[in-house]
Amino acid sequence: MYQLKKIKYLFFSLLVLLSFAIPPFSSSGIIGSPSTISSVGAISYQTIPNSTIIKRQMYYNSEFSPELHATKSDMWIGHYDALAQVPQIHALNPDHICLLYRNGRLIWASGPEYIPEEYQLFVNNNWLLKDSKGQYCTIGATAILIDVGNPDLQQWIANWFKNYIDSFGADGAYLDSFVPNLEFAYGASAHPINPRTGKLWTAQEFKQACMDMVDKIADITGKPVLSNSCYSGEHFYRSSYQDTFIDYLMNSKIAGFLCEGWISTWNDPEWYSEEKWKKGIDMAVWIDDNFLSKGNKVFWTKSDNAAVIWYPEGEAVLPEGVTKEQYVTYCYASRLLAAKNDGNYMNLGLYMPQHYPQSLFEVNIGSPLGNYYKKGNLYIRQFTDGMVIVNPTYSSQQFSVNEAYKNGVDGVSVSSSLTVLPHTGIILKRM
Repeated sequence: MYQLKKIKYLFFSLLVLLSFAIPPFSSSGIIGSPSTISSVGAISYQTIPNSTIIKRQMYYNSEFSPELHATKSDMWIGHYDALAQVPQIHALNPDHICLLYRNGRLIWASGPEYIPEEYQLFVNNNWLLKDSKGQYCTIGATAILIDVGNPDLQQWIANWFKNYIDSFGADGAYLDSFVPNLEFAYGASAHPINPRTGKLWTAQEFKQACMDMVDKIADITGKPVLSNSCYSGEHFYRSSYQDTFIDYLMNSKIAGFLCEGWISTWNDPEWYSEEKWKKGIDMAVWIDDNFLSKGNKVFWTKSDNAAVIWYPEGEAVLPEGVTKEQYVTYCYASRLLAAKNDGNYMNLGLYMPQHYPQSLFEVNIGSPLGNYYKKGNLYIRQFTDGMVIVNPTYSSQQFSVNEAYKNGVDGVSVSSSLTVLPHTGIILKRM
């Protein structure tokens, strides 16, 4: 059983790489800083502690027990065959959000994800995308792109979500690998033909199809729809993608947006450069100002290198000499540079239910007083009862403290001159 599970994880990890691998980023692809993007909706600095600003999301299915999910996280995603946990989680924590998982762009012809009746249904209804030679567009050996723009398929998937959500009391739908641009077909054996035009799919067509799918699911289920749609800040600010992401967020009924590579890549121990890290921060600022400020929306990031699910026993994938504590504090402090509205969530991998990461979400430094700013090579944000300092560079930085502070995590008093080590986040609480 363990070997089968391990094979499944390795197979899925390969699909993740194929789904989101992209050519090297060019800085010329940025439209501009977030301030140059027109703002939608008023920015609201809520008078709430940061423990409410950022909430906890943990892995799906049976990696953790219902009891752990109910007490150590605020949101869970489960496959259809794991939904029996939903009533158990809700009985322990009625406010916990439980979502039903489905891959939004693929179906499998064999292997661990293969469901014979479902696959045959898709074949019979011509819901699988083909290339110009009439061959299925595959990713890997057995995954096939689905015709996300087909109205009948949209209806079927919406009904599929509704039936399971209603049966088990789930709180919403989650679409994985659901990228509303040409990345939808990335890694495929060939670029697919749009059955309704007879021509190659365009970026505009994929975007509209994804938006229509989301709207259909939301209408049929009456529940929020969330998706894994943007891998990193570099993706968000790429000139060919940015308008697509903004349109998707602002003009569809999507209620939540996942960024898996926001501050780290799960199978790569190397830190992001300061430039790449900052694009993630600025993306989070823009999403918070324009998407979360609309209310009842979710933005969450996955930073799981401290204990990666795809490796045996939650192995860490970290730079040499870096502790799990340093990594998750760096990630959490980075999120605090941007978070201001309710609806922010974080996933810290299999390390999440342990004492230290849980303690980060319990630190209360009050409400944000404004946006982050840069002082020297440090990024700083002031709160009513403290401050956050992040060093995303490869060299130590000095910082002068003019008030009495203590470390928000361990309570140790901070001297007037503070050394901030490379790739380190510090949360200070005013004494």
